[in-house]
Amino acid sequence: MQVEFWALGISIVALIATLTKDFFIPLFFRPRLEIIIDNTDSFVRTAHFESGEKSRWMRFLIKNKDSFFGARAKRCYVKLLEIRDNNNNLVLPFDQAPLSWTVYKNVEEFTSYRNDLSKGESHFIDLVYEKENVPYITPASLNPPNSLMIKMEKKEVLTPGIYKFKIGVYGDNFKSFTRTFKLSFETVFGKLKYEE
Repeated sequence: MQVEFWALGISIVALIATLTKDFFIPLFFRPRLEIIIDNTDSFVRTAHFESGEKSRWMRFLIKNKDSFFGARAKRCYVKLLEIRDNNNNLVLPFDQAPLSWTVYKNVEEFTSYRNDLSKGESHFIDLVYEKENVPYITPASLNPPNSLMIKMEKKEVLTPGIYKFKIGVYGDNFKSFTRTFKLSFETVFGKLKYEE
């Protein structure tokens, strides 16, 4: 009888510990992510090449808020889900593609799309870029579809105009969400910007 009582007690304690660890703590203590955009130099950055050519990279900030009930965002990644023109027509052909986290120096880190974000940590993610004397913008994914690149080079898509880029944010310990950015691209280099 006493052995059964101890077995029951240990089972109850194990159940409470498991529920606390797997249900109650994640329910209250979870990543609280936000996306920040701006048209300042930090968000739309100009790069200079040795050849003298320039490019401008448009990026957004993903931030894990530093709050009492916050938690580390585990294996967070961002995908470009779709691109639409100003008439809300889907730009085709297009395949969903992961977006790069900026400022990683070696290839292994750069090609890894999944990263953790500690409480209070933020990181830039590249969205698109423009090149001087090139009449289209390019999604900042390492692997845009070849068919899309061909259409861009033929000046059939992503030429000067207003576009909507929809992204999805995913990870192992938070609810995924989407965000749409409206941006404008002009013929004159250096005018790439977010629209309100």
